[in-house]
Amino acid sequence: MAIHLHIVTSDFPNGVDNPQLSDAFFLIKALSHQKINIHLHSFVLLNEEPSVQLTELCSSISFYQRDKSNISFKADLPYHVSTRSSQKLIDRLNEDTFPVIFIGLSSSYPLYGNQLRSDRKFVVRLNKNEAAYYHQLAALVPWKGKKVHYQIEAWRMRKFLKKLISKKISFFYSSDAIVQNIKPHITSQFNSLALFTGMPPVFHQPGNGHFCLFYGRLSDEETSYAASWLLEHVFNTLEIPFVIAGSDPSPELERAAHVRSHTCLVSNPSDKEMMELINDSAPVIALTATATPKVKSDII
Repeated sequence: MAIHLHIVTSDFPNGVDNPQLSDAFFLIKALSHQKINIHLHSFVLLNEEPSVQLTELCSSISFYQRDKSNISFKADLPYHVSTRSSQKLIDRLNEDTFPVIFIGLSSSYPLYGNQLRSDRKFVVRLNKNEAAYYHQLAALVPWKGKKVHYQIEAWRMRKFLKKLISKKISFFYSSDAIVQNIKPHITSQFNSLALFTGMPPVFHQPGNGHFCLFYGRLSDEETSYAASWLLEHVFNTLEIPFVIAGSDPSPELERAAHVRSHTCLVSNPSDKEMMELINDSAPVIALTATATPKVKSDII
């Protein structure tokens, strides 16, 4: 008997520069190899298309336009969730009773209003502490409007998670830091599941490596800012080879990365290229913009 599974993601999964979406990609790959039929649902901006590899792994792919104008004023509905609300998605999920995995809180709007059929299993995959993540972004970004936005988003993410917990939703988490503030009496809803990396362990060469590496989704404003800040404030005078790698960098960042002879940028690296960069970088000071900060947060 064929096994079917819905997976809902906030963006198209990829295997390179975003831990949450990389985890989703390699989860899909692992399940596909087990002959499980994956029905992927993703939110996109503009005219994005799924990769050829993703198309080969999934039995079906449905994508929905993310509406950034769909701003919620509800205390327990974060902006990053409300802009990924779709009645079309809800209708498609309700066409059958296959289990559903929501990758990250941002993708889990269908669980908010009890609009899904109850005769099925749901689970939310947590790869970061969303409230702590936005709280940390509020402290780091230089833009006052963004600071306020992230502070509100952190507060709403805490409330949104509490709402899902009250609905007895099950969760898979990839790090103990994500659930360290969860009350003991509800931890039965939470199950540990390590990240799906799809890659062998990285064994650095002896010594200090050949360069420092910063990688991330460079189309994100915050990630691009972090890379630019390092170029301007650290590697402007520190003449250590510095490589920035990631998807869809802005022309401004590309120009800034190539101003100095010891800095450069690798745009849209393949999985193989990314592994080679990580292998050859300095093991102690390799950098990533995608790690979740470990800060205290009263999630529950």
